[in-house]
Amino acid sequence: MVSTVLVVLGALVFSGVFLVRYQPLTMNGGGATFVDPRFATHIGDLTPPVGESFSAYVVRYEDGLTMRYGMTLYNRGPLAVTITGVGGSECEGCVSPLVFERASVAPPDGRFMFDRRHARPLEPFVIEPGTFRYIILEARFDHCESYEPPGGVTFLSVPVRYRTWLVSHEVQLPMPYSLDVRMRDGCPEGTGTATG
Repeated sequence: MVSTVLVVLGALVFSGVFLVRYQPLTMNGGGATFVDPRFATHIGDLTPPVGESFSAYVVRYEDGLTMRYGMTLYNRGPLAVTITGVGGSECEGCVSPLVFERASVAPPDGRFMFDRRHARPLEPFVIEPGTFRYIILEARFDHCESYEPPGGVTFLSVPVRYRTWLVSHEVQLPMPYSLDVRMRDGCPEGTGTATG
C-alpha cells in the first residue's frame, strides 16, 4: 500500500515537472517565411558556430509605417498545446524602433494555410503534435528620436505564450531570420515621438 502511494506521488511529481518544463515549439517548422519587401533587403543566409542557420535581413526604418513579417510555428512535441499569444514587447517600458501591433494566424489547412490575405486576428488556438500554423506579425516603426543614424536594433526572437493543460508558459523563440532595423538620415520633422 505504501509503495503504491509512493509510486503515484512520484508519477504526479514527474508529470508536474514535465509540464512546467515542457517547451515543444519552434518558429522554423514548416519552412514558410515572409519579410515585407517594401522595407527589407535579404543579405544572405548565415550559419552560426552554435544554433540553427538563419536568413539575415536589413530593414529600412520608415517612421510611422507598419511592417509585416511571417513564420511557421511548429509543435514538435508529443502533446497538444494551446497558443494564447504571439508577439509583444520583450520588456515593459522598452523603447524599440519596431513596436508590435498585432498577430494573425492563417487557416490550419487547405490551399490558404500559407496565405497572409486569409489570416485572421490571433485568438487562442490548439496546435496538435507534429503540426504547424503560419503566423503573421505586424509592427509599427516608432521611437525614431531614440536612435542616431546609422544606429538601429537587430531582432532575433519573438515571444510566444502557450498553455499545456493548466500550465502557462512564455518563451522567446528564435526566428528563422534576423531583422536588422537601421535608421537612415535622422528623424522626419515632427515625427518619431514615443507613442509606445
